Amino acid sequence: MTNIEILKQIIGENLEINEITFAKFDGYQTFENRIELAGDLLDVYRHALDKKNEFEMPFWDSLNLSLFDRHISESKIFNQICFHNSPSVIRHVPKDKFDLFFTLLKETNEYWTINSKVSLRQSGWKHLFLLDFHIPVSSKNEKICIEVIKALKVKGYLVDSGKSYHFYAKDLLSEEEMLSKLAQSLLFAPIVDRAWIAHQIIERACCLRVSKKYDRLPLKVCFIE
Repeated sequence: MTNIEILKQIIGENLEINEITFAKFDGYQTFENRIELAGDLLDVYRHALDKKNEFEMPFWDSLNLSLFDRHISESKIFNQICFHNSPSVIRHVPKDKFDLFFTLLKETNEYWTINSKVSLRQSGWKHLFLLDFHIPVSSKNEKICIEVIKALKVKGYLVDSGKSYHFYAKDLLSEEEMLSKLAQSLLFAPIVDRAWIAHQIIERACCLRVSKKYDRLPLKVCFIE
């Protein structure tokens, strides 16, 4: 079962949904190409890569850790830590057009995401609770993800995203409830992706990739009660 089939099922079961939102992201320069690395900054960057590879940590967490006890006289590295990539295209798709749009997503190589914000038939908005994990794919780590989701007290689908996991909740939340769950999820970093959560809070909505990566769509692992 692909992520698209899972989303179609969740949307179909939530009869109050009228429209769902998709967001497209353009590529952007990576950190090392956005900033001149020399001297102390280059040393910090190399140390961050070593820590990232040694402990399979997210790059930004490794970078922050590598700043400990360093004399950094330039502010540009801190400005880059705050870099936020907003979507280039937002598309609101009515429920009767979902199948057509999902068919297009299966074929595209563009970076399309589902946005958590959905409009309701009776007016107003709610959110799908989405979560991005950082923990690598393995049978043991799968069980850890399941326990994280149970601790967060949400039900839904754990998905193998290629190198880690995504989660799609089956029930809708208010914006306040969604933000509270994201904040609670931070307690599990770096099992979950801390930087991803920060960017979702900035947007006040969550986005998870739904188009192909690593030549395939994300695939269902299990449903978590």
